[in-house]
Amino acid sequence: MVKGLAFKPGYSDKYDTLEKMIAYENSLEPKTLPGCKNFVKLFRIFEFIISCIDAIGALEDSQNASSVCKIVYTKTLAKHHSWFLQKRVYFSLYYLPTKKEIYSKIASTMSSEPSEDIQSLLSEFTQSGHKVLAICEEILTENDLLDIC
Repeated sequence: MVKGLAFKPGYSDKYDTLEKMIAYENSLEPKTLPGCKNFVKLFRIFEFIISCIDAIGALEDSQNASSVCKIVYTKTLAKHHSWFLQKRVYFSLYYLPTKKEIYSKIASTMSSEPSEDIQSLLSEFTQSGHKVLAICEEILTENDLLDIC
């Protein structure tokens, strides 16, 4: 239902901000809130990603990311997934590489190589991400939407 609405005449301004989307979808009958539900799912995924990057940054270069990402998954997304999906995610996380391998892969896409540059870049990213998460969580909580799906 949401797909393409932002590009149809008369709809783009209704999805400009999170607040506008919530107000618009609350005014519809029936209240299915498709955009809000999708946003909550993306919010949860972003929380997981930011938390994983934070946790990986605290590792030693030779440590695997799997153990900390499993902990992060348990604290964030697992409570929203079925038992079967949780087991599949834990299995997939088992195969994550070491911090050094992750940073090497990131460095191969950048012009700079030193891991300190990558560490500071990722730290800056997660700081900004936590700010975005806090703002979104406040708005979703005010509108009682954190648990809609």
